[in-house]
Amino acid sequence: MALYVTLSHIKDILSKQDSLDGYEIQIEGEEDFALLKDGQYKSLHQVKLGAVDLDDNDKFAFIAEIIQNSADLGYFHVNTRESIPNDFLEKACSVISNLTIEFQKQVVSKEDLSDSDNSEDYIVLESVTSNHKKATKYSIIKYNTGGKKDRVSVKNAIVSIKNELQQHVDEIDNKKRAFLASNPAEAEDKCFVEVWPIKFDDIREVKNQGVQIIKDIIMSVHPEWTFANNRYCGFLYEQGIRLVEQYVTDFFVQKNKNGRCLISFSKFYELIFKNYYLAFDESKEFKYYWILKQIDEVFASFRKDSCNQNDCKQCSNAETCNLLKQLRELSGREIEEKHSFIFNLLLQEPTVSINNLPGDETVKIQLIEMLKDLSTLTLNEKNIISASLNKEFYWLSLDESRRKETLREKIQKGIRENPDKSFLYECGTLITGCLNNESFKIDGSNVNILEKEQLEEIRDIVSNNIDDEKANCNKPQIIRLVNTEQAREELL
Repeated sequence: MALYVTLSHIKDILSKQDSLDGYEIQIEGEEDFALLKDGQYKSLHQVKLGAVDLDDNDKFAFIAEIIQNSADLGYFHVNTRESIPNDFLEKACSVISNLTIEFQKQVVSKEDLSDSDNSEDYIVLESVTSNHKKATKYSIIKYNTGGKKDRVSVKNAIVSIKNELQQHVDEIDNKKRAFLASNPAEAEDKCFVEVWPIKFDDIREVKNQGVQIIKDIIMSVHPEWTFANNRYCGFLYEQGIRLVEQYVTDFFVQKNKNGRCLISFSKFYELIFKNYYLAFDESKEFKYYWILKQIDEVFASFRKDSCNQNDCKQCSNAETCNLLKQLRELSGREIEEKHSFIFNLLLQEPTVSINNLPGDETVKIQLIEMLKDLSTLTLNEKNIISASLNKEFYWLSLDESRRKETLREKIQKGIRENPDKSFLYECGTLITGCLNNESFKIDGSNVNILEKEQLEEIRDIVSNNIDDEKANCNKPQIIRLVNTEQAREELL
């Protein structure tokens, strides 16, 4: 949702021929995300794609954050079945009134209380560091003292808090009065809180809208980019997601930045207007996209030439067509799973140049036609096109090597690249384009099949020591190679 809102603002800014300079999105921090201009908050955003369940303290906390950060508005993103109540300001003022009463209470320590005293009638120092619900007296004190619970720190914090609460009341009254003077028919909450005008019921809808916005942005600047279709813009959307994930990982996990997790709008602009076709070899992700696009295009061509059908829905064999079933299964998987699927077909990362990736003819013969002809070949949960016959596991590839040594180097490179060592443990027969061999050896000594942590785990469940287990794992692996013709004979 953060990416979609950012894209919406970029489109709006560009349509007004304004500059993106100074615009940023903050991930987490103040609410789920926030938009800033020149370091000042413009809007705070909460995402509620499920049920909207807000108590009085939640409403107060949201209004308080808007005021504290001098934001123009707070937005809720809800689905088409949900709305938000129109009592944010009423409940916020009620909570402030109750808190004001709470902060009039005497500050004491536990030892000051007698058995007959009710701790609820006091502010107890020892309770400051306990975990409490958001926007309660102790959680507010804890935030303002930084967790300190000495009497002086708590009393000073209470003075500051009471002043701030009064400022909140004044800000609410002033903003409400000005808003209603210009909008007498509107609900008073709208001077602080609104529902985002476009509602979504699932992430797929958000992505589809985001993809369309990217396409609109590109066409407004580069109408000659005819390659920027929905598929290409979908790739750019995924790159935007990766950009956000990169910043979040860097900030929250690696802790490489201080302050706030901020991404400038210009970063998204650069991503959108990078011509990946001209910089093909710079992006491994684009090569994944390229091969997935190629599979779809070869399928469309095959459907037209071999099936005499442009629309599979019109085909009388649609219900029994294994090719259609497997490609539909693939289309429903997440982007990471699709990348895993391509890796398993190539047996390695697509890091080579475009000229060394499988051609259309290879995709047609070794994937499309094989799925069409062999219903035993299916896409499994590990994103492998596989079949099982007499307990033998067949693994379909797009390899077109003519020399066993070339294939061996490719496989060992792929095993080193991939944390999942499924190929070594599961593949009994590899379907290739050209090679047949009954005893194809993969030298395990050149591949770290198990990492140190995995070997430690094995030691707890087997009698062998780590050195023995490592030796067992590094024994040469023997598999069969069959070309597509031989595979057809065996699997039909």
